[in-house]
Amino acid sequence: MTVTDEVIKLARMISQDFNSAVLAGDDAGLKASYQAFRDLLVRTNGEKGNFGLYAPDGSGTVIEKAIEAVPGTVPHWGQNGLFIINTVHGRVMVEFSCAFKTLAGFKFHAVDLGQPFLSETGFHSCLTTEVFPLPVDQAAEAAYCALVDQLGMRFIDPEYRERMADDLPAFAHVTNPNTQGIATITEKNGQIGLLF
Repeated sequence: MTVTDEVIKLARMISQDFNSAVLAGDDAGLKASYQAFRDLLVRTNGEKGNFGLYAPDGSGTVIEKAIEAVPGTVPHWGQNGLFIINTVHGRVMVEFSCAFKTLAGFKFHAVDLGQPFLSETGFHSCLTTEVFPLPVDQAAEAAYCALVDQLGMRFIDPEYRERMADDLPAFAHVTNPNTQGIATITEKNGQIGLLF
């Protein structure tokens, strides 16, 4: 495999072109940048060519890792990233998979573990073959809220709350560490109650 600094620089430029095309709703530009990225991966994957691009040592894996967004910052289309969104249903950590693959993926993780979430496990994934002419954080919020409307919300099971409490990254900034992992409900007047 021959992934050099110049290759990484070119990959970043292609990912910016891809992002611009997505935001502009430019299908031709989107397809052209997708193909340019794919060609770059094949060309730099050594003798394996098209085989194993996303294997642990494949050029796709190496390049996507090199161009991913800094954890805690919102990626653009064409980057992987881990970031927080603030929705009307609470804060959610989003693990975004680059749309250069066949599917774009949003993996939603609960942040405030005592609050209702989309699932009892504090995790839900959403794969799509569509890209939206919105910044990634806005697209993630729209996808999450649509899932809440469809599936509703529930409290996270205690076993998952305990397990997840230690796994949140520092940038998640727990709003109230004293109640992290304890189910709480906030009434319309702002009164908070603990559920045991």
